[in-house]
Order: sequence, then C-alpha cells, then structure tokens
Amino acid sequence: MRLAWRALLVGMLILASTTLVGQELRRLPLLDWLGEGVQILGWVMLWYPLDLLLFQRREAVAELRALDALAHAGVELVDRDSSRGAAG
Repeated sequence: MRLAWRALLVGMLILASTTLVGQELRRLPLLDWLGEGVQILGWVMLWYPLDLLLFQRREAVAELRALDALAHAGVELVDRDSSRGAAG
C-alpha cells in the first residue's frame, strides 16, 4: 500500500508540473497544441497510482489474508523412511 501512496504523490507532482508547463505553452501561438498534450500526459501519469489505490487494493488484501493463513497453518513433518519401516 505504501507503493500506491508514493506513486500517487509522484503522480500529483508530475501533474502539477505538467499543468504549469502546459499553461505556459498554451500562451505561445504555435505551441498551444503541445500545451494540451503535456497536460494530458500529466493526467495519464496518474493512471497507475489510482489503479493501485482503487482496484488492486482488493487483490492485495486478499493476498495478505492468504499469506497470513499460510503463516499460521499447522505443519507436520513425517520422516518417510521411518514410516515405511514401521508399516512393513
């Protein structure tokens, strides 16, 4: 979950910077289209962090529960050689 929050922070910083750069580029007559593209790129950079936080969280919780159950499972070790000798 820490990864998702770090990715969100980085994504927000990128979005803020691309918004500022996009606004400056839109002031120039021939580069206004590039300003729009830069701002769209900033929004696209938020895709992964939001995906982690909103959709992959359930999968991560399910995996942690399964690993917790496995960590607390009982384990019995049986020596195969000694069990054959006792039966035969």
